Amino acid sequence: MVPPDPLAECAAVGSRALLGNVKLGLFCSIHCPGKLVVRTYELVRGLRDAGVTLVGGFHSPMEQQCLRLVLRGGSPVIVCPARSVKNMRLPADWQAPLQAGRLLLISPFAANLRRITRATAMQRNEFVADLADVLLVAYAEPGSRTERVCRAAVAHGKRVLTFRAPENQHLFAHGSGAVQALADDDVGVAGVLSGLTYGGHGGARAQAASATLSTR
Repeated sequence: MVPPDPLAECAAVGSRALLGNVKLGLFCSIHCPGKLVVRTYELVRGLRDAGVTLVGGFHSPMEQQCLRLVLRGGSPVIVCPARSVKNMRLPADWQAPLQAGRLLLISPFAANLRRITRATAMQRNEFVADLADVLLVAYAEPGSRTERVCRAAVAHGKRVLTFRAPENQHLFAHGSGAVQALADDDVGVAGVLSGLTYGGHGGARAQAASATLSTR
């Protein structure tokens, strides 16, 4: 007997077929250093042109910039709000990507949870990390929720990619070999594509997490 798919119980808007893609989870703390903002923007532009599927909460300013960049292009993107997607008002510029089948909104939260809190934001970040095959952490402020997600992902064997920069040096202490530095050349696009190739096809823990969160 085939076990039920917990992700099927998650409310969603858009193409669920995107869940079958190899997915890169994007994370960046709110206060991102200027030089990493530039590098992240250039990297995401290259990943968009390469057709990489991004998944994220897209809450921090850097993440929001990346989402706008991807929506203007032609690559797929999965948005995971920190609330239910039921009756959620969508920006006008999301309509075309939705109709084109390259945008999915999916939430593991119960239909009556419409208020975003710190707790739901953290649970959403964990859901994104589990759903993604590989994580791209543009910047994680020391002691931040983003760093905690990175640390937990490494503990569960998830591959994490980040920029080789003094601001991210603390991330490499979370796991020998699990956190991979992107090369400075070609803004790291080749390194990300390589990481996705060898990162494995994940999402099993996201399915389990969705089953738990949907009952809260």
